[in-house]
Amino acid sequence: YSFCTLLRRGGAEGEMSEDISGGVTSIYTDGCMIVYGGQVGDRVWLLDTASWKWRELQCSGDIPSARRYHTACGYRDRMLVFGGEGSLEGNRVSEEHQLFGLDPRSGNWTAIATVGEQPAPRSHHTAVVTPNEAMVIFGGKPTRTSSLTCESLREDVRLGFYDVYILNLINLSWHRIERYDPIAPMLWGHSSSLFRHFMMVSGGFELDISNTQLTVSQPSAILSNSMYIFDLSRFEWKRANPKPDRSLIPEPRALHASFCIDASVIMYGGLVIDKHGRASNIHDCWIYDISSGEWRPFQFCLSHWNGKVPLGVTIGETKTTLLIANNQTTAYFIDINRDDVWHEQECDPSELYLNKIYSNQLSVPTETYEPPVIEVDEEALAAQLHQQYLEEQRIAEENEREQNRQRLQQQLDEETRLRQEATIADLQEKISSLRGNLDNLSNIYRTGAAPSPEQVHGTKVDHPDVSPPRDGTVPYHTRKAGPQDAAAHDMQQLQLVQLLSTLQNLQQQSRDALEEASKRHADQVAEAKRLHAERLAAIKQQQQLEQENQLQLAEVEMEQSNAAVMAKQMALLKDQTTTTTRTRKSTTAR
Repeated sequence: YSFCTLLRRGGAEGEMSEDISGGVTSIYTDGCMIVYGGQVGDRVWLLDTASWKWRELQCSGDIPSARRYHTACGYRDRMLVFGGEGSLEGNRVSEEHQLFGLDPRSGNWTAIATVGEQPAPRSHHTAVVTPNEAMVIFGGKPTRTSSLTCESLREDVRLGFYDVYILNLINLSWHRIERYDPIAPMLWGHSSSLFRHFMMVSGGFELDISNTQLTVSQPSAILSNSMYIFDLSRFEWKRANPKPDRSLIPEPRALHASFCIDASVIMYGGLVIDKHGRASNIHDCWIYDISSGEWRPFQFCLSHWNGKVPLGVTIGETKTTLLIANNQTTAYFIDINRDDVWHEQECDPSELYLNKIYSNQLSVPTETYEPPVIEVDEEALAAQLHQQYLEEQRIAEENEREQNRQRLQQQLDEETRLRQEATIADLQEKISSLRGNLDNLSNIYRTGAAPSPEQVHGTKVDHPDVSPPRDGTVPYHTRKAGPQDAAAHDMQQLQLVQLLSTLQNLQQQSRDALEEASKRHADQVAEAKRLHAERLAAIKQQQQLEQENQLQLAEVEMEQSNAAVMAKQMALLKDQTTTTTRTRKSTTAR
């Protein structure tokens, strides 16, 4: 970080410590977040968002050296890594091969050879991949080992370091877009995202090489909160100037992340410098509306952060989901277009702990030796595994029985509901028929005419012949209402009252049954949640015990390896001492 003097707008000078940012990159492809470089080293970690389990990808081929502050982009089914600086002390990134491709399915790395006007080696730059299969590189800082001055940086600018470089991913040829516009920025530690054919560039350290008096002095860099737009169709730079009456604007920052979602730029986190010149990480989210040019704050997943840089930040598969891996055990995600709150998800890092001791941290002896044999109680291990298997079988059988019981109860509830609905429909039909008959009888009593058989019994009776009968009886349509008609009316009204009472009872029983089923379902859901929480707690405790055992085992292996190496060295020293003593005695005797 001795590249330049860091300045905050207003003149405060600041310093950065080595652990202020991890320099890690992450992308999302094929249902996994891929994390590479920075604090991960030369390893590749994958987070499966279906099972939320971490695993380390076993790599082969042209494996690049450990690096940080590089760029990683997803292109078809590969991850493209460009540039960066060494992440270990004394480690350098090869200047011969700057572009590497990784197949996440096979773990095979490939050093990609390119032609044309290749960009100079750099770090802290940005890269985006366009829909027409091109990768755009912009900004950064040189990775040379010699000290950088204003004069040397002006020479780099003259040679095109801060031009825009476009790589055709089909024929792998570079094209340089010269920086002829004075408004074109010189940035490092910025972020870039793609909106249609515009590259949206935000924040970063804006370099100032105007100091022509002291040619040996370091260049100054001012933290920026500007938004620059590069038109990839016209190769023109524009600066989005904030409105005069706008008060909401993000704090100047660098080493942050930004992504384009629909017509908005989502900016997260970064490094800021306070008025006292102290650098620190900030964890907040802002949304920039490209159409209106307005910023607005967006709720972050945690109100209080521990200050550490997250392990990975990327856009999910839906292209509207922001995914943040806080560490190996916790992740947060939110759908910008649909959700109002963040979702927290526990992650399983147990497979990563199997490779806790890295090969570049071990001192390998020059001479070969037999590794120590670690005794394992096979009977105790077999008994433990068998007990674990029985416990898993018991939990699976309990889950199956509970599911079968719930399924049977749901079937019984459904059959009872259907029977009650059929009975209620039948009663409603009878009540409707009786109400019609009562209405007819009431109209007849008001007019004084006798009811017909169909009006009394609710059935239709045909009367083809309306002439007086030959036996001298009076037809229905001319007879007056009598006592027997009043009795029929009372009987039907009584039946109607009884049916209404039965219907009310059935409806009450249906409501009671529904309330009971709802209460039973709620109890079952609560019980299932409790059992699930207990199982998760037990699994988490077991995983912690396994991790502790694995770490202890690794420490024991390390101690035994060191003891073996020391014993080997002592034996060699003893042999050398014996040989030297014998030689001296032989010389003295002669």
